[in-house]
Amino acid sequence: MAKLKPKNKSKKSLKAISKQLRNAKPPIESHEFRERAGIDVVKTKDEKDYYPGLVVPSCTHGKCLLFTQTDPQNPSKVLRWFGCALHRSPKLCSFKCAWPNKTKIEPITKEVKIKTSSRDYLPEKVEEFLSVPPQKFYFCKKCVDVFQTEAHFHPVQGPFKSNSDLLQFLPAIQNDSSQAQYWFAQDAIKLLFDSTESSGIKEYICIGTPQFFKYAKDQGKKAFLLDIDNRFKAFFRNTEFAQYNMINNEFLDERKHFEKFFKGCKKPVIVCDPPFGAFIKALIWSLKDIVEKCPVSMEYIIALPYFLDKHLYRTMPEIKMLDYMVPYQNHPTFKNGKKSPVRFFTTIDREQFKLSPPLYKYCKECKRYVTIENRHCSTCKNCTSRDGLAVKHCGYCSRCVPEKYQHCNKCNKCSFKNRCHSKEEKE
Repeated sequence: MAKLKPKNKSKKSLKAISKQLRNAKPPIESHEFRERAGIDVVKTKDEKDYYPGLVVPSCTHGKCLLFTQTDPQNPSKVLRWFGCALHRSPKLCSFKCAWPNKTKIEPITKEVKIKTSSRDYLPEKVEEFLSVPPQKFYFCKKCVDVFQTEAHFHPVQGPFKSNSDLLQFLPAIQNDSSQAQYWFAQDAIKLLFDSTESSGIKEYICIGTPQFFKYAKDQGKKAFLLDIDNRFKAFFRNTEFAQYNMINNEFLDERKHFEKFFKGCKKPVIVCDPPFGAFIKALIWSLKDIVEKCPVSMEYIIALPYFLDKHLYRTMPEIKMLDYMVPYQNHPTFKNGKKSPVRFFTTIDREQFKLSPPLYKYCKECKRYVTIENRHCSTCKNCTSRDGLAVKHCGYCSRCVPEKYQHCNKCNKCSFKNRCHSKEEKE
């Protein structure tokens, strides 16, 4: 009887990893769809007919952005309008104000502001409750507040007898069409902190990254959190938190505490996790504006899906992508990093980010860690894969393409087997 050959476990594991990487699906809604529709965002002051007295209107979510689009019915005409900077869906915010061609925008539109509420500082309140009998407290996630008894008109959690981590009680907003909050998993947080610390970073400006902000603070680092969610006022003082819209660069709290934080900075980094549907151009305008008064140079780490890389490179060519597949602790699909299309883009030397096998390997030529299937191309002199899957160099296209692609001599492009782009264009 013939003996069965033992299975090659290493090959099996690599195949499993490859399959998981291929199953990674990008989010349905993205900036890319709006760009295909010809919609762009522009600076109001760059318009030829801009006048100093022009009032940029606001919707109930804050100051609007100026959008442009070529008129589908008249290609020689450009449509211009102010729209919501926060929501991409007209169902959530239908505000639209046309560019004033002949008449001026009335100043009254500027008076509409986001409602900002003051909140009790919970760590102080909890400390008071724990100092007197019965030395316990209850948390209401709807009110984002603590109480000494469970007698409350909303369901409460508790009792709790320690205030070690109050932020764990705060539920994430998970509305995919607006302010969805997906927070970095612990592995991603630790990688970010260890890598930035090894590169000499001293201060952290955390934009939309509350979990990383808290971790950096717990490690004794100077950090400041900027976030659109005013619930964080219950957990952090105004010397370390400000309500802020990263898309339209609008501070909804006093800016003075944030600017004061800048004065003592020696080597800071911005760690930003923006909504994927945001216009990258508007985001970078905001980031560069808020650091304008910083006395030292700024490093950046921005979390975005890999397929938005070209939009980021247009406005920030100095930034580079890591191969690390970013996991999120509360995302239904991206809890597993192997299924995540999100990557960290950074201005920090990528060799500082140590990625572990079996998903990653070190490339001596590139001097950085890459996914296990990413191959170094001797022609491009780089590990060129964007999604982490294997690629090959096409001499006709003068670039690397997915390994399964074949070059079509008719359309002179690489694509799947038996697919011709010239046929599609004719149809």
